Amino acid sequence: MQAIQLAELSFSYPGSEMILEDINLTVNTGVVALAGSNGAGKTTLMRLMMRDLTPQRGRVIWRGFTHCRFLPQSLAAVKRSSGEEKMRRLTELFRENTSALFIDEPETHLDTANRAWLSDALRRHRGLVVIASHDAALLDAATLILHTEMRGVTSYRMSYAQYRAAYGSAREKRALRVDRAEHELRKSLKAQQLQLERQVRRSNNAAAKAPFAGIPRVARGIMKRDAEATLGKIISRNRWQSAADTAELHALREAKGKHVAYRFEIPVAGSAPLGVHALQIFDASDCPLWRRAVSFSVKPGEKLHIAGANGAGKSMLFKTLLGTSALRHSGELHAKPGEIRLIDSSHTGIDCAATPLSLALAEKIAAHEGEARRLLGAFGFPGDAVFRPFSSLSAGEKMRLRIFLIGKSPRPVSALLSDEAETGLDTEARRLYAAFLNDFAGATLVASHDDEFMRSLGITGRVVLDTNPVIE
Repeated sequence: MQAIQLAELSFSYPGSEMILEDINLTVNTGVVALAGSNGAGKTTLMRLMMRDLTPQRGRVIWRGFTHCRFLPQSLAAVKRSSGEEKMRRLTELFRENTSALFIDEPETHLDTANRAWLSDALRRHRGLVVIASHDAALLDAATLILHTEMRGVTSYRMSYAQYRAAYGSAREKRALRVDRAEHELRKSLKAQQLQLERQVRRSNNAAAKAPFAGIPRVARGIMKRDAEATLGKIISRNRWQSAADTAELHALREAKGKHVAYRFEIPVAGSAPLGVHALQIFDASDCPLWRRAVSFSVKPGEKLHIAGANGAGKSMLFKTLLGTSALRHSGELHAKPGEIRLIDSSHTGIDCAATPLSLALAEKIAAHEGEARRLLGAFGFPGDAVFRPFSSLSAGEKMRLRIFLIGKSPRPVSALLSDEAETGLDTEARRLYAAFLNDFAGATLVASHDDEFMRSLGITGRVVLDTNPVIE
């Protein structure tokens, strides 16, 4: 019998907290989906299962599987031809009929037709496929869901749709328990504060009323120091307990996974529409990308879906609007590149070594470090998190930071270009990003292959880039 078994397995990266702890699970053949929030350990679990990482404790046991193949998420870093390159790799993997396949977020940059092909290939594969993804339609092929959360893994032996319902119900119950625990903890914190205030008042009153007459000065000094020492111990103990309780309160909120709604009032630059008229882009061989030139106009508040198969020229269209394309084009552009912001899954233009704090200060979101740290803390980057390099952030954290930088910047924006930026984001991060785009009062162009994400936006029009582009 073919099986991969994880026995009492624990793992952490050097210098970081435990990511997975005391994991026991067994997978056989079929499609196994790894689900969970960004940064919860899906890719780490996958690499442990395929023995690409060595656990601190426990072991990984293979039975019946001879070898495995891996399609990493990092392949998505290749931009323009990434869809075609990923399909070539996927086709090779499934053609080899390898007994165990490990695929990390394969949907990135795949168009609708290629996603349908991949879904069918998953169902037809006779061995084991372990897949990490946030694409609900793609994961319908799975019969076992492994949900990573809070250093643990929960197994759901059911369809992905059933898992979403079951997990949603369990999460609501957990949220209620956390609400009750949070309420009790807040009462405890308030009681501690009141007790401390009463103790301070009693100590001050006792010192003022003490009958020091006839007591030598040295003795009075000793009594005063003893009283101050006792009060100091009480204050120190109270502060320690308060800090511990505050940390527990933060942990409870993290466990609850509470969705925080952020609102933005982004200054919009002007009221002129964004658009092109009779635009044609020519490739390096000076051949036109489209059979017919493209024309569209997007007013402030409108959202246009830029659709098309892989290689249809969506990213080239965005680069042309931004003025960063090296390719020749003809036609008219009605755009001010300095007032347009691009958000893509590769986070183009962000220094990977930069920190949330340095990026916030560079964007002039705050006048000084203290104010920047306060704003970042309120947006999910508390304490030393402001010093983490951008490259170390999870996909959800990167998107949250990008939203913060644009949403809090004093620099006006006339248009947002979203180039498959939702790929790789978990449910909460997608919800936040969709809310951000819906809040934006300027013009928005969205290139996406994700139907579920597109339904969450107030799309007002659609441009299909093909051999014959049309506006629907």
